[in-house]
Amino acid sequence: MTTILVVDDEPSMRRALRALFERSGFAVVDVASGQAALDHVAEGGPADAVVSDVLMPEISGVAFYDRLLELSPTLSRRV
Repeated sequence: MTTILVVDDEPSMRRALRALFERSGFAVVDVASGQAALDHVAEGGPADAVVSDVLMPEISGVAFYDRLLELSPTLSRRV
């Protein structure tokens, strides 16, 4: 099953995206910060695609993307 990693600091947005993707047949992992997402990927957690907020408090979506590609270059076209 394809797993989508949802990264957003707003709980309501994470819930809405989770519901949407799960109804479409995807597995979903949701986290509240870019750092939590980076930790998830670094630990080998599943992520076939990533949906991320751009404006987050501790790390911006752009900075998150750059650091994510250092950990997993194969995700470059799946964010």
